[in-house]
Amino acid sequence: MKKMVNGIAFLVVLLGLAVANLLYQPPLVSQSERRTLKTMPTFNLETLVSGKFMREFEAFALDNFVVRDDFRAIKAGMLFYGYRQKDNNGIYLAGGHAAKLEQENLFAVAQAANKFNAMAAFLPDSVRLFYGIIPEKGYFLAAQNGYPVLDYAEIEKILAEKLPGMQAIDLKQVLTLDDYYRTDLHWNQKKLVDVTARLGAALGFSVGWDYRQTSHPFLGVYAGQLALPLPAEELTILENESTDGLLVSYLNPKTGGMVAGELYPLAELESIDPYNVYLGGAQPLIILENPAAEGERELVIFRDSFTSALAPLLAEAYGRVVLVDLRYISGRILSEYVTISSEADVLFLYGVQVLSNPEILLI
Repeated sequence: MKKMVNGIAFLVVLLGLAVANLLYQPPLVSQSERRTLKTMPTFNLETLVSGKFMREFEAFALDNFVVRDDFRAIKAGMLFYGYRQKDNNGIYLAGGHAAKLEQENLFAVAQAANKFNAMAAFLPDSVRLFYGIIPEKGYFLAAQNGYPVLDYAEIEKILAEKLPGMQAIDLKQVLTLDDYYRTDLHWNQKKLVDVTARLGAALGFSVGWDYRQTSHPFLGVYAGQLALPLPAEELTILENESTDGLLVSYLNPKTGGMVAGELYPLAELESIDPYNVYLGGAQPLIILENPAAEGERELVIFRDSFTSALAPLLAEAYGRVVLVDLRYISGRILSEYVTISSEADVLFLYGVQVLSNPEILLI
């Protein structure tokens, strides 16, 4: 009787899951993993004989089954707390922060510096050139918790040797672990007062720090990749008279023209990545114009996603801020869309994630 009960229970679970999966309508996008899920592959004689259908069907089946996120959480819990594994999907948890294991590639850093120099060659000779590294969270978290940490001293040495015509701005000394979101790789906008002060000291400007704050529930990209249940935190948006008056325009890749847009498009809070509320996320070219600025100073930032939260705080000091993401627009054609002043301040500001993968920069 015991064997019969066990056998029946096993069949009920097996067949129940099979029927449930047949009836299940999977989403097109995994909100937790921030990615598009695999779709049902094309079935025909050619794909069946070649084995392509079964390979792609396996990937589809792994992406689309009932209570998938619950099973991912169970697996992650077993890896961390059962087998005492140090990470899951390259993400680790320490001190209440989720962070990613980064691989050091000093050759890639040298290549990134060469691309910065190549981009600078397209700019007017009289612009002032600066660069800065945004450290990843592991700089403050990894070593003391038994994880490998990048050699920032060697990274800085390579950049200093490769970029003699640019002034370095060290941001490591004004950042702490608490300046970053616990569940995401990015820094928190409301914690950037020291960063703006350090940039101002180097570039010769000052901005106030009197903002209205609005906060929204937020779970960052690492929460989904880690697959463990983590508490939500707050994503804060800073606004004041300066940001209220900014004129924001985005490049429309289809038409090749600039179109007016929002500084903080609130609809993005409901998107797959709420961090996109800062300047609409990934954009090839953004121009912020400040009619209330004293003078016509211009700041050009070659940047990644970190600058989306930072740029609105700097615009108070400049008549125009130009944000260029070289992952989405080629440096060779930039002059077709924007004219850079010969007296502009130019800042190359990147996280180490981009410095380690310079092939994504379109130069």
